[in-house]
Amino acid sequence: MVGKIYRRTRIYSGSIGRLFMEDINKTLDEAISTRDIKSIRNILVTGIAQDPGFNNGILENELKYCFDSKITKEELFEPFEGDLLNEDQNIWTKDYYAEQRTEFRYNFSFERFEHLKKLGKKLYPSKNALSNEQSEHDDYSPSLENKDEKRKYKNTECISTKDKENEGIPNWLIPAGIGAVALFLLWLIFGRK
Repeated sequence: MVGKIYRRTRIYSGSIGRLFMEDINKTLDEAISTRDIKSIRNILVTGIAQDPGFNNGILENELKYCFDSKITKEELFEPFEGDLLNEDQNIWTKDYYAEQRTEFRYNFSFERFEHLKKLGKKLYPSKNALSNEQSEHDDYSPSLENKDEKRKYKNTECISTKDKENEGIPNWLIPAGIGAVALFLLWLIFGRK
């Protein structure tokens, strides 16, 4: 075994978002040991969906792990087919990226992989690069002096969409409102004479 590979996976359960570490090593090891190229490709495609900017290095590590485990480039990648890849960065959009990622699923070629990497790095730069650029250009951004306050804002990214929809509404308010309406209707029907 060459080394452990870990991937962060965001799992939303109920109304509380949780961040789990998933050990991809076992799945990748099984796919490599049985030489299940389709499963290896699926793992890589999933990794691209989770890290479209190729920022955390996991995809490169997984690919290196495959090659170190004697999966050849010729086995893993297919010959390039389809339309030529557009190298004009002026037309690179997130829609174009999504289209190319879909094409990559059907034509798992090294050329498409490298093109996706270029697209991803341009369209989905790392958060560190973005924050460095923003801090140089944004004088109006609030500064957080207190470390606890910084930590509070840093850890807010794991909020489920369900929490955002009901933000500001106490959980008891909706059933209480329904109950109040039901009591009012009962009073109207039976209580007034």
